Amino acid sequence: MRKENRLKTLESYYPSTSHKDLRDIPKNMNIDFGFYFREFLDRNDYKMLEIGCATGNFLANDPENIIGIDINKNLLKIARKRGFNVLLVDVENGLCFKDSSFDAIHASHIIEHLSDPIYFMKECFRILKEGGKLVVITEDFSKAYKIFYDDPTHISPLTRKSLKICAIEAGFKVKDIKVERQCVPTGIGLLVRKGYLSMSKALFISKCLYKVGIYKHKQGTLVLEARKG
Repeated sequence: MRKENRLKTLESYYPSTSHKDLRDIPKNMNIDFGFYFREFLDRNDYKMLEIGCATGNFLANDPENIIGIDINKNLLKIARKRGFNVLLVDVENGLCFKDSSFDAIHASHIIEHLSDPIYFMKECFRILKEGGKLVVITEDFSKAYKIFYDDPTHISPLTRKSLKICAIEAGFKVKDIKVERQCVPTGIGLLVRKGYLSMSKALFISKCLYKVGIYKHKQGTLVLEARKG
């Protein structure tokens, strides 16, 4: 797909129809942030990049320490109105940051839209600091193959094995890579956003519920966690 056509398709398929008002900014950290980046919860000296930030709902977790990038100009306009630090970047062309710039990178449902997942992972590895953490969330093609291409902007189908291979090819060591089913219970996340549960209590409850088998992992979604060691 030609670049200009791809941009138009992405902007039309993911319109700026939600969270247009500053009042929509979540008042509490969402469960995804706490679950995957809990080591940063009590820090104020880290630097994180969100790839595919859209209107900034993840950025709202900690706007002082998180920078967002996206390819959709309309969504970025909303994020800027909300006061977030965001940049227009097409990650197909690389990440416009110096080596070892970030302590953490979050990329949720981005990699399946890219033509070269390994190059994307290499760029993430390059801009991570030593000891930095990468979290990539994507569809598991082995489970979601029947509906994967219902989204016309999906390009690269990935499985648990191929996602791990991408990380290894990018430079991450096998011992520093973990690929699992997404395991953030939606109900708990809602309670956090509504202010009924603190983040620490939500994480504790989630861990207990998964341990006893009450909550099941989402079969169609994978989460890669990788450290730059």
